[in-house]
Amino acid sequence: MPFKNSATHYGSVTRFLHWSVVVLFLWQYVSAAIMTHLAKDKTLLSLTQGDFYNWHKSIGLTLLALALARLIWRKTTPLPDWAPTLSLAERAFSHWNEVRLYWCMFLLPISG
Repeated sequence: MPFKNSATHYGSVTRFLHWSVVVLFLWQYVSAAIMTHLAKDKTLLSLTQGDFYNWHKSIGLTLLALALARLIWRKTTPLPDWAPTLSLAERAFSHWNEVRLYWCMFLLPISG
């Protein structure tokens, strides 16, 4: 798999950044649910509520760094060409959803 994006495919760096962010955001939602429902005197997988909170903060900072790396990579590396079957409206819809997701990648870790 090529390191950088090509005209037809996403490169390994783009895929790594994408799936790392996906997995870590999923973990954040699961750990937040556990953290808020776990009693202070109970443990889950030998982790207390405070342990989950500390991991949640650390992974949030990691996500923020990955989001920044992803944005820099996105701005410095060309994307594959649009699928020829996409209309202009579909391309605009895709673009605005991408912008919204990038905002979420920054706002969610910052807001906690």
